[in-house]
Parts: sequence; structure tokens; C-alpha cells
Amino acid sequence: MIIKSGLTILFFWIIFILSHFFFTKLWLYWYYSWLDIGMHLSGGFLVIVTWFYLSNKSSFKEILKKPLFNPLIILVVLVIAWEVHQLLSGKPMKSDYVSDTLLDLNLGTISGLITYLWFSSRTIEK
Repeated sequence: MIIKSGLTILFFWIIFILSHFFFTKLWLYWYYSWLDIGMHLSGGFLVIVTWFYLSNKSSFKEILKKPLFNPLIILVVLVIAWEVHQLLSGKPMKSDYVSDTLLDLNLGTISGLITYLWFSSRTIEK
């Protein structure tokens, strides 16, 4: 198993959430567009890493084996849900909202897919 500590994952989630909070409150996403890119890449990565960690815990093993809980399905649902949340949150939209949203969707999904492929190649039981 690659991920040995849930505390490490929790630490990265806390950093991720606090970063988003401060980036939003200080309007940094609007000044530095690359922050948004980094957050979407990190989000896709964290979703998949969390899934792999939980899938190795006895209390989640059976639940996460069901097709509905495939990590890539969960990833896509969360990426879309996040974009809907951003739309409904009332924050000012960029003038290129559609292309920005498509970029965000792709970044989160692609980083999650790459993470999934990397972890899958290292966690196959023989």
C-alpha cells in the first residue's frame, strides 16, 4: 500500500481547504489565475488519493468495490459538483466563464485520471 497514513491525507486536505478559503477571501484567484489551475489539479489528485486510502480500510473496502463508487465516477461527479457550487456561490464570473469552467473540469479530471493510473499501477495485488 502506497498511502500509509490517513493523517498525511488529512493534513493535505486541511491545507487545500484553508488555501481555497484564503484565496477566495483575499480575491487571489482573480489576481493570479494560476492559483485556480493549481487548486483544480490538486483537487483531482486529492480525491483519488483519498479513494485509494479509504479503499484499503476494512470499513470501506466492500462499499468502494461497488461500481457506483468507482474512483473515476466519484471524481467526475465531484468535479462537476464543484463547478456547480462555484456557479451558485454568487462570486463574480470571469468574462470567459465557459472556457474557464471547461478548463477547470478538464484539469481536475485529468489530474485525477493520472493519479488513478499511477496508483493503480503500484497497488495491483499479485
